[in-house]
Order: sequence, then C-alpha cells, then structure tokens
Amino acid sequence: MHLAPSKAKVLALWKDEYQPVMLIIAPALEEDLEEDEEEVNTFIAWEKKHATAQILDFQDEYEKYITAPIMPSIKDARKWWLESTQQLDYPNLSIMALDLLSIPAMSAEPKRLFSRAKVTITDRRNKLGIRMI
Repeated sequence: MHLAPSKAKVLALWKDEYQPVMLIIAPALEEDLEEDEEEVNTFIAWEKKHATAQILDFQDEYEKYITAPIMPSIKDARKWWLESTQQLDYPNLSIMALDLLSIPAMSAEPKRLFSRAKVTITDRRNKLGIRMI
C-alpha cells in the first residue's frame, strides 16, 4: 500500500537522473542497401545487422533489477552494490543505489533544531506563532 508512491518516486529518480541516454541508430532500409550496393561491403552489412540486434536486446537496468529474484541471504545492501559483479551488471543503477544508501537515516541537525525549539517554546511561551518561532 505505502510502497507504491515510494517505488514511483525511485523510478522517476532513475529516469531523471541516472538512466543512461541511449542513442538509437535506425537500421538501414533494404532499399538503401540496394541503391548503394556498390558502396556496401560485407563489414558495413554486418555492422548494421548487429546494431539492430543490440537495440532489440537492450534491457533497462532498473527493469532488469526489479524483475530479478529476491535474495533473502543479503544482509548488507551497500556491500552487495559495491561488489564488482553488481557494478558490471548494473553500472548506473549501482551508482544510484550507493548514492541513496549513503544518505544517513537521521542526521544530528534535525535533532538540534528540535532541542532548540523545546527551549524556546516553554509553558509560558506556548502562544508564540509560527512566524515568531
């Protein structure tokens, strides 16, 4: 229930900040090949065929990770993302994961802020407005 908005935000972050931009090169049409038969050699034909195959075989890192089976034996997510196998399989997603995992759960700054507010707002000053605080 509560995970859906978080998943949507993580996906949006992936698409906006981390997903690599893919340049899609349109494969040559057979008509073009027929017109330029004199200029086309076997290497160019092979190159165009494989460029098309790479585009069709491409799978988004995020989708690949989401559809992968869950591994309950992993206890330290940061350590898992630092492994070379994960960085090879998910080069951009591992950067995003490490960026997110390096955010501290709670920093000292909010604690200090609340402590100061407690000193400022006492029983005698409980009618202070938001602008004054």
